[in-house]
Amino acid sequence: MLTQGANGLDFADTGSDTCIAGNAYSVGQSCTVNVSFTRQFPGNRIGAVVLVDNSGNTIATGRAQGVGVGPQISFQPGVQSTVGSGLFELISVAVDGSGNVYFTEVDGNAIQEMLAVNGSVPASPTIKTVASGFGTVAIMTQDGSGNLYIADDLLFRRM
Repeated sequence: MLTQGANGLDFADTGSDTCIAGNAYSVGQSCTVNVSFTRQFPGNRIGAVVLVDNSGNTIATGRAQGVGVGPQISFQPGVQSTVGSGLFELISVAVDGSGNVYFTEVDGNAIQEMLAVNGSVPASPTIKTVASGFGTVAIMTQDGSGNLYIADDLLFRRM
């Protein structure tokens, strides 16, 4: 059970499934995974059930969606901080279920990742390149399994 690629968030296996670990399934066979939704954050929450074989290869994926109701933000006295200084004209940003931030700069042809620590980006984050070879990236989004979708001026890609 994943929420935007992260385990243990909004969606959980209820345990009353018909899918049996270690069972070999043939083409056309099916089983059921029962899912519960307990919102961790407000807004639209996307997730996925991912079934894997004994080697860890994905054999099936089912989508899950829920809506968390509550305040989106609350204002507390605090200090605004800057993360990722030295960046130039960010044009697209996406955040995964673990809090990692993916972004691209207007002159760059690469997707950068700011690594979260315990779900939050620290004041001095580790930034690494996770993909390159793009044109000008227009938009990025992520599905419930954690796949990052990128639309640039050349193609629409999945990472």
